[in-house]
Amino acid sequence: MPADLPKTIGTPAPLIYDLTFDGKLWGEERNRSVILALYDTAGENLGNPDVARRMVQYLRIASGVMFLIDPLQVETVRQLVPRETLPPVDPLGDPCRIIGNVFQELENSKVVAKNEPLSIPVAVVLTKCDVLRERGLIELNRLWNSDQRHVRAYDTAYHNDMNGMMGEYVHQWSEKAFSTVRSRFSRHAFFGVSATGCASDPK
Repeated sequence: MPADLPKTIGTPAPLIYDLTFDGKLWGEERNRSVILALYDTAGENLGNPDVARRMVQYLRIASGVMFLIDPLQVETVRQLVPRETLPPVDPLGDPCRIIGNVFQELENSKVVAKNEPLSIPVAVVLTKCDVLRERGLIELNRLWNSDQRHVRAYDTAYHNDMNGMMGEYVHQWSEKAFSTVRSRFSRHAFFGVSATGCASDPK
């Protein structure tokens, strides 16, 4: 079996889900439905004019945008992590470049006026937070390591704490990316995720 999987060929269509939530509204049992359409594209795809134009078509009607940022591609972080843990450098993986490419396409297509902030809600998500924790870059007593959940409603206090904590890390590791997000997105938040879960293993 090859060590590296081949890159996806072509551009996949959006994933579309019809979600129904059970609950009550003004004391009555009500079902609420929402159509969730997810369009996923890699940062390097923005170099393809056809893919970039298609992406902008979706952004025109998007309810939100999510940037997945690999912190192990940030030079400041790479200097703090043992070399054997690091993936190869991706010349297109710099967060400032990823965000800048998206904004360039939005401005070129007149979706947003030049030098004006984007009003669509934006989530900037740091991946591989378990690696950062294991290397001491996220302290064990920080919020991301707690097993807190949103029960029955979205916990805005928890959201604000997470946004503040992850925003603090982004500011430390890439001040330029942090300033770009703050100046170009009027509605934004920072999050952290991991494929292995957030809570540290007690064993």
